[in-house]
Amino acid sequence: MPQHINDNFDATIVPLEGSNLIEASAGTGKTYSIALLTLRLIIEKNIPIEKILMVTFTKAAVAELEIRIRAFVRMALKVGREQQIKDDTITSMVQNQILHLGKEEVCKRLENAQLFLDETSVLTLSLIH
Repeated sequence: MPQHINDNFDATIVPLEGSNLIEASAGTGKTYSIALLTLRLIIEKNIPIEKILMVTFTKAAVAELEIRIRAFVRMALKVGREQQIKDDTITSMVQNQILHLGKEEVCKRLENAQLFLDETSVLTLSLIH
């Protein structure tokens, strides 16, 4: 069942199990939410970035999502290294996981993700009529 961004969808607390389909209008925060979910999978579930598959419908969305994920991984790693960033959501997510897993483990997961950013799988689907 699709998660609708405008139906109180919260990428910071949605269960990280099975598949997540995010469906919403332009400008509602889909890319931000998908990038947060990706970051959570890396930090909370220790899923390597190269094992996460994201699918969207346009090449422009793929490019935007790849840029956002790269930025989020780098920002999260800065938080893990006790540097300030401007995104309170990412800061909170990383700090909460540091409390649960320890700084060393969280930083290791993020460093591995950063090493494999070029292996990120963001693909497009073409609909044939």
